[in-house]
Amino acid sequence: MDILYRCIKEALRLHLPLIMLLRSSHSEFSMTTRDGKEYDIPKGHIVPTSQVFINRLPHIFKNTDSYDPDRFSIGREEDKAAGAFSYISFGGGRYGCLGEPFAYMQKRLYGAIY
Repeated sequence: MDILYRCIKEALRLHLPLIMLLRSSHSEFSMTTRDGKEYDIPKGHIVPTSQVFINRLPHIFKNTDSYDPDRFSIGREEDKAAGAFSYISFGGGRYGCLGEPFAYMQKRLYGAIY
């Protein structure tokens, strides 16, 4: 992973073009908060996920408000600290953005040209 890729990834972690992702639940499920409160989410309910909040969780990213591209370097890899959904600037899982590799390629190309 080169330095330009890490810089772009860190810029997107801090300054996202989207505020949140909205997904529809495919089945009924329960969710428990850290406080122990349990919520039942019915099938078909819209579930919002804040990318801004998740990309700044202090138990995943150290110094969450500072710009540090090296957090994605080999050995640190803070974006993988809590699993596949630690870094969700392009969504994640089955419904992640298919254009993510293309977006990174475009940004590298712009950097090479200008």
